[in-house]
Amino acid sequence: MTRVLLIGNSHLAAFRKGFNSVDLTGLDVEFFLLAGENYYRMRLDPVSTEFGAIEGVRQPPNLVEQITAMNGRASIRTGEFDHIVIVGNEHGTIELVRLLAENDIDGVRSAGARRTMSRAAYDAFLDDIVDAYLPVDPWSGLDGVQVTFHAKPRMPANIARAAPDRIFERECGIPLSERSDGVAAALDDLAGRYAARLATAGLSFTEQPAVTILPSGFTDARFADVMIGQGERAQLDVRHMNADYGIACLTALLPRLRGEA
Repeated sequence: MTRVLLIGNSHLAAFRKGFNSVDLTGLDVEFFLLAGENYYRMRLDPVSTEFGAIEGVRQPPNLVEQITAMNGRASIRTGEFDHIVIVGNEHGTIELVRLLAENDIDGVRSAGARRTMSRAAYDAFLDDIVDAYLPVDPWSGLDGVQVTFHAKPRMPANIARAAPDRIFERECGIPLSERSDGVAAALDDLAGRYAARLATAGLSFTEQPAVTILPSGFTDARFADVMIGQGERAQLDVRHMNADYGIACLTALLPRLRGEA
């Protein structure tokens, strides 16, 4: 039996919703998650391999209580697993999406923006944001444990339904959905660079499966029907995906988790 640990933030919820619909024969899977900004306050102790609220590490006042309420414990010993998948971490897409929304880029995108960026400047920009989002915890130091980072989902094709308070999505996502030339290739380029950098540390990186992505580079709207609120006040959650998305991602991960890929 292969022991698998799924760690993540609110983006891991889709995996959990789809969990019981995937054939996980041969895998013993556990979840460890925390929604919100405090997810990024959890740390990995390289000696004990405990991940979560680590004794002796400065942390927000209620971190232990929040993690325990969600998981039944304040930390988990990661060294006891064969494979760890870390779901939902940012790898620079926010910066890239804003760049694409505000600029034309030589050889990448021509949408009539007021500014044009050279390809050399664009390449340097991508390398810089990759560096900025490399993991801070020593995941490559876990002996005998395979660690895979799974990207957060790309923005959905129905992003025009974003609530008024979703400023980033309305200012950047909607214009890109209306003129998407170059977006898919740029997002693929960023993912490839990030994967290459992680590989040098013995870590893996994967994005959502191709079946969930449209040619525009956006997530197919059928995976994005999660609502926030009730009744007439309910609004589309354009940042989180549904159970079908979780099923697709887990299914795509199976060969990797079973050592077949």
